Amino acid sequence: MKNVFTLLLISVTTTAVFAQPPSGAPRGNMRMGSIGRVYGKLVEAQSKEPVAYASVAIYSMATKKDSLIGGALTQENGDFSIEGLPLARVKVRFSFMGFKQKDQLVILMPPDNVELDMGNVAMESTAQSLKEVTVKAEKSTMQMNIDRKVVNVDKNLMAAGGTAEDVLKNVPSVTVDMEGKPSLRNAETTVYMDGRPTAMTLNQIPADQIDQVEIITNPSAKFDANLTGGILNLVMKKNKKPGYNGMVNVGVGTSGQRNAMVNLNIKQNPIGISLMYNANRRGSMNKGYNNFQYANPNPEKYFLQQNANDFSNTHQMGRIGLDYSLNNRNTFSIAQMAGGGNFNVIGERVVQKLDANQNVLNKALHKVEAENQFRHYTTSLTWKRTYPKKGQELVVDGQYQYSKNDNKNYVLNADNNDTLQKNQGGGAGRHGQIQLDYTNPLSDSSKLEFGAKSFVREADNTIDRFPSDANWSRDFKMYDMINALYINYSSRYHGIGYQGGLRFEHSFFESKSAQYDTMYSYPNASGKYFLKSLFPSLYLNHKLNDQDEIQLNFSRKIRRAQHMEVMRIPMMADQKSYRIGNPNLRPELISLTELNYNHPFGEGSNWLASLYGRFVEDPIIPYATQTGGFIVNSFKNADLRTEFGLDNSLRYIIHKNFDVSLSLNVFKLKLVTDTKSVDGWAHNSKANFNWKLPKDITVQLSGNYESERVLLQGLMLPNYFADFAIKKTFFKVASLTFSVSDIFDTRRMIQHLNIDDRYLQMSLNRRDVRFFKVNFSMPFGKPDASIFKNRKRPQQGQQGQEMDF
Repeated sequence: MKNVFTLLLISVTTTAVFAQPPSGAPRGNMRMGSIGRVYGKLVEAQSKEPVAYASVAIYSMATKKDSLIGGALTQENGDFSIEGLPLARVKVRFSFMGFKQKDQLVILMPPDNVELDMGNVAMESTAQSLKEVTVKAEKSTMQMNIDRKVVNVDKNLMAAGGTAEDVLKNVPSVTVDMEGKPSLRNAETTVYMDGRPTAMTLNQIPADQIDQVEIITNPSAKFDANLTGGILNLVMKKNKKPGYNGMVNVGVGTSGQRNAMVNLNIKQNPIGISLMYNANRRGSMNKGYNNFQYANPNPEKYFLQQNANDFSNTHQMGRIGLDYSLNNRNTFSIAQMAGGGNFNVIGERVVQKLDANQNVLNKALHKVEAENQFRHYTTSLTWKRTYPKKGQELVVDGQYQYSKNDNKNYVLNADNNDTLQKNQGGGAGRHGQIQLDYTNPLSDSSKLEFGAKSFVREADNTIDRFPSDANWSRDFKMYDMINALYINYSSRYHGIGYQGGLRFEHSFFESKSAQYDTMYSYPNASGKYFLKSLFPSLYLNHKLNDQDEIQLNFSRKIRRAQHMEVMRIPMMADQKSYRIGNPNLRPELISLTELNYNHPFGEGSNWLASLYGRFVEDPIIPYATQTGGFIVNSFKNADLRTEFGLDNSLRYIIHKNFDVSLSLNVFKLKLVTDTKSVDGWAHNSKANFNWKLPKDITVQLSGNYESERVLLQGLMLPNYFADFAIKKTFFKVASLTFSVSDIFDTRRMIQHLNIDDRYLQMSLNRRDVRFFKVNFSMPFGKPDASIFKNRKRPQQGQQGQEMDF
């Protein structure tokens, strides 16, 4: 009875206190900018039992005299959560009968960290000292963590209204080829979204939703061992502020460029909702060639093919997400994404056959028609459990992806519409995964991480083709399963930080077609290849002084063949060549090492240098042969591939209104097969200049250069291009951006190959030509922590006399 009376007394007293407008506080509805939140759990210091129904009061520190601005009672489990706080310094006061009053200072600072988890707050009878917790958010262009580099791309003007491909073109160490595939230091890389793999291509991801790009050149044991080319993790923009906000983005350009995007985020504890829709169309008229020269003319010496194709790529994507906080420590999230589009081509080819004296033996005009449709769907579920200890968390998530494509590709005789070539069919892919990650900071300098993952993927393809061959398959099925466990431990010893990890993966792969069946397992049932299933990683870092830092890392990886590399279905490329997979490919085994040096200087300037090496056993390489009058482009295992290089990134702030970012990657590549060995030097370089002009105008100019590089059967010639953009900001929020992609119309891929000493192949491919674009962006929103709450309308004569809690 005494406890009930005490509870009623505290409740009435607290309610009375919070019902009064505090001295000096503004009247009426909540002020704009009062979007801060503090939450945590109140416990008894000795027993750690929750303290229920205690008073939690928030006082403003803006004046000499404390002003009450908010408060609440703790729940039965001790949880408390108080919203609508100003982004400033406030005092949190905890009080309850029988306990010593406790005060704690909190500083909330924008733009991102407006919510603070105070952890388990212990109340006891002894005097408590005042403790200050500061939350700050400072963004620099590039940051170096122990296992990754973080590049902030929110100020990339070239990508306004574009796609992730436009973003990555200006990220240091990254190159994007003519097919839109990214590579990192000359190795094909894997794209993640928010720490998880994605089935979407770069041109399906809107650039305006990307906040950061994390460059993980040597992933730790926490990540899949198959990530031999590193990870480009696209960190998407998230809504962390109470209330609602969003953005509308529309753009139009030459060559049929059009884009529109709208997103809306609504948040009020315990619910957060996000909606996004994006539509994008890209088109271009591309010209190229694919020429052959025969070593032994009979009588044909040259085969010349000139291409002129009108490409049209359209994509739509929608996403809806829901976050629900069961309490201060448990959050459940569900998201559904769906997208689709088409990639169409209408064009023509001029085909000529010449003799040794370049006299025309035959000339024909062919029509090219292609209709390719695709759809993809992704469902994600996540449970995140945090703990009072900062950084301790448990995350369990599951994901299911389904994709489907239908393809029709024809080459017709322009004179009579007879079919000369046909690829018609489609395919479907399904993959699911479930993953558990646990992080426990053991102390201020040490941390333990462990987790598990199970991944299953199925794919099937069916293609009808003309001309055909009895040795060619029509159907192809693939099944891939990987189960993994990992553990990471990080700490410091005499000023040296270290992180060591070990990953075990059991993999099973099976492919089936009419002529070929392949199956392998690592390790197999007898335990063979067990050591090839263990993947260690080690990272060391040391602060040389207050600014300079040095880092050394090592890891072991495996690269399993990809779907298109093993699919035993030929895809006709033109009249002379086709592409087909090799189901007998062995996995690559790779050792990676890096030595990094980071030197910040001046106000925001930074130089980052990386000396790296890569040693690959059984590398999978593209390889062309001649069979039955066709050039067959396929894949095979070489014996050895080595690569070492020096990668430099520099950002120099010359003036507060002018800065430059430069990057240079110089490397040497060596490739050894059973019949030959090739090696050579190459380099990639990038430059980005930013000017801030009066009247809220910003100008950006960037350039890229990729040097000539050696291939097993020939050379890749240099590729270079430059982009320009200018942005005008209105009312400090809306913006209008004008951009030019590939100013001098020079971006192209040119290859010269020697095929079996019988053919010389010279090809030029262009994916995008120069285009101009205008994009308009307008954010909107209201930082209101009580967006869903019912507010009492003030009575007559009491306007402005109420305050919402």
